[in-house]
Amino acid sequence: MTSGGTGAKNPHVKELAVLQRLPNKGDALEILGDIAHRVSYLMKEHQFKVNSLVEFYPKDKRLLGMNVNRGMKIMLRLRNPHDEYQFLPRESIIGTMLHELTHNLFGPHDNKFYKKLDDLIGRQWVIEQQGLFDTFLGSGKRLGGQSVRGRRAVNSVRISKLCGTRLGSGSNEAVPKLSPRELAAKAAIRRANDSKWCHDNDDRIVESLIPKAKDLHVIIVDEDVIDDDASSTYKPEIIDLT
Repeated sequence: MTSGGTGAKNPHVKELAVLQRLPNKGDALEILGDIAHRVSYLMKEHQFKVNSLVEFYPKDKRLLGMNVNRGMKIMLRLRNPHDEYQFLPRESIIGTMLHELTHNLFGPHDNKFYKKLDDLIGRQWVIEQQGLFDTFLGSGKRLGGQSVRGRRAVNSVRISKLCGTRLGSGSNEAVPKLSPRELAAKAAIRRANDSKWCHDNDDRIVESLIPKAKDLHVIIVDEDVIDDDASSTYKPEIIDLT
């Protein structure tokens, strides 16, 4: 099922899709659109493109997100794995979104990946503090939204929560100085933990987790999105999840 238009304000995400079979899909779409909106400025700065931002609800309760083909599809868990009526905290979801955006650049969970992820988390902290969004869609058109001043009051709460997510690196606590061996061990633990909830290497696992097209409610974000070439107008396609 497809339709045009949504409250999402991110010219770098072409389509949103939520699961039709689950309850409160309107709330799910609002959450997905809000996540896309909040990372819009970061995506502009790093020239990230996502064709389809999709809700998924895998049986593996540890799995939080997945990036297919470096941004062709990013799938996010929006709901509590033990209760489909209860949504996860948005700061947790945006933490997963930053993780999956990092996979647009790096596949394996290696040092380059985590360095970039930490950079993105730090930059998103600043962006939310300043209330920055990229809401221009095609031909200089801007979608409405709160003023920067109005956003800052909300962001002051969001920022502290973002830095406290499992993907965050910001903290007010003093960081103890670790030896190279301790740092290596810490990095190994982080890679092992992330591999449990972010599958990025096994094609069979990826294929089995992608929702079927018939199970999704697809929203075309904007029909006038301009691609890298300013002379070519983006023509949205129906999401293909087969």
